[in-house]
Amino acid sequence: MIFNAVLKNPKHEESGEATVPFPIPPNEYESILELLEALELGDAVRQDCRISEMDSAYPILKRLEGGRVNLDELDYLAKRLDSFTDQEAAQFQATAVKFGISGIKDLINLTFWCQQTTVITDFSDLEQIGRNHYLTLHGGCAPAKELEQLDARHFALELICNADGHVTPYGVIYDNGMRLEELYDGVHLPCYLYDQSELVLEVFSQTGWDEKPSWVYLPMPESSILELNKMCAAISALDKRGRTKLDAVIEMAGPENPLQIGQLAKSLDLFDFVPGICSAEGYGRYLIQESGHFSFDENLDSYYNYQTCGQNQMDSENGMFVPKGYVIYQGTLRLDELMMEIPEEQGFEMGGIK
Repeated sequence: MIFNAVLKNPKHEESGEATVPFPIPPNEYESILELLEALELGDAVRQDCRISEMDSAYPILKRLEGGRVNLDELDYLAKRLDSFTDQEAAQFQATAVKFGISGIKDLINLTFWCQQTTVITDFSDLEQIGRNHYLTLHGGCAPAKELEQLDARHFALELICNADGHVTPYGVIYDNGMRLEELYDGVHLPCYLYDQSELVLEVFSQTGWDEKPSWVYLPMPESSILELNKMCAAISALDKRGRTKLDAVIEMAGPENPLQIGQLAKSLDLFDFVPGICSAEGYGRYLIQESGHFSFDENLDSYYNYQTCGQNQMDSENGMFVPKGYVIYQGTLRLDELMMEIPEEQGFEMGGIK
């Protein structure tokens, strides 16, 4: 175990709390999910957990207290830290101090880049400091002959005397020009083989709505596979035009898990989609020339006020411009409610484009 986190629902803190060990033991995963579901926590993507207390051998993780996180983010961070040596632990914590890193997303990204820094925790052995610094600058490895020929003591003194060190509670850090790059974007956790998964699948969306891959580690809980199957079944029933429309609806609704995407795929009749437009004028031109709601005379084209027509219609409906066009939602429920309810139970507002 790397840490225990006490988790609460930030919307209903009075409902109680759950103490969860991380990494989550595989044989406890389902029971922990059930415990969190009782608190309305444990969403696949949404940061629905607030950390009220963090108990860890990594003091820097106290920075997460009070913040909102996702269960899988915490589990992933713990798995990354579980592989660290004492030296990497010092690099991770000292780098977080120097660069002021405190959020879960940046802490996850930091686990991939902190090894580029040099952190000195003991100045008594200059030879070892020099060797460690040399290895750090060379990606953690070097031929044995190079290390034998290295004047490690001189190399260490060059660093200490000439480089800009930053004192932290975890040692003196020299960043060596490290840059924190984004491997984790807040949605897609990078592939990481922590335990002995029998199979890892790289999954892309054929609809094109999500260009980055997701990773499926098998075996996995049957409930998660069921969610993916339901989503894929709903999408597979769509033709090419329907999938293009689904891309746009996803941009509008912002689903957070496979079940919500599947629900949107089943509810496309509640949406209108006009591809290829990006302005009120373009929408007005579509309404007058192509929608069939108006009798268009091309001889009067210069007299039509497309901008006003489009804007007036947009003001009277629930629509949004997305990268592929303009989406209008015609349902009676809020979008978050729509993604939770059975599509057949939803109603329409009065008739399409007014």
